[in-house]
Amino acid sequence: MPSWGSSNDPNRFTDWFHRNVKYALIGLLAVAAGAFGLVALQLGNSTQATDAIPWPAATFAVAPDDRPIVAFVGDSYTAGTGSSSQAKTFPALIGAEQGWEVVNLGRAGTGYVTSGGQAECGLDYCPTFREVIPEIVRANPSIVVVSGGRNDGAVAGLAENVMTFYRELRAALPNAKILATSPTWDDEAEPQSIADARGYVRSAAEAVGATFLDIGEPLANRPDLVGPDGIHPLDAGYAAFATAINNAIAATATP
Repeated sequence: MPSWGSSNDPNRFTDWFHRNVKYALIGLLAVAAGAFGLVALQLGNSTQATDAIPWPAATFAVAPDDRPIVAFVGDSYTAGTGSSSQAKTFPALIGAEQGWEVVNLGRAGTGYVTSGGQAECGLDYCPTFREVIPEIVRANPSIVVVSGGRNDGAVAGLAENVMTFYRELRAALPNAKILATSPTWDDEAEPQSIADARGYVRSAAEAVGATFLDIGEPLANRPDLVGPDGIHPLDAGYAAFATAINNAIAATATP
């Protein structure tokens, strides 16, 4: 064995060092080659699994239990303001009746052209229906239910904006079924703006192949269905909305 501290033969340490470094490098290269081969084998197996089950294996068009995903777009009525829980909102009640996986995108204070803020939805900004379209697309629904319009009032250009919304929604989701409910009021007599908006929504929906659902006025002359603010439904009021929409869906179903 060489003596690393020998001073008699200064070349002995150099020769020994070169030989051992060479052997060490050969050993390291062998280990690296083996590791590379193992990785290659694993990658090969991974490719075979990918080929057997195309990626992505899951589809986002249906819920995990095969229920269709349905996005609801609307105002505070859709969001469920005044209900005792999300389970009592009309989107949740309809979803339970129809067997749908519901994505509720309702935002208080909003409409086809109207946005909300802190006073309405509790956020700095809540988007118009048109501005919600990217969120609808991300939900990847097979059905979209649009319900609202009372917050738009008699704003100028409403007809054109409603038409633009439905055209852009159809372009974004060409294969989705779109259900547009008629704009509604509370328990009091509806203003002319609601009757006008009903016509705008019907025309726009039919123009893009959507289904217009005329649900009437579920709360008309029923103050017992409306909360203390005089605007938002109680649980029984939301149940009335769910019944009206479910009935309208049934009425449009193909025999």
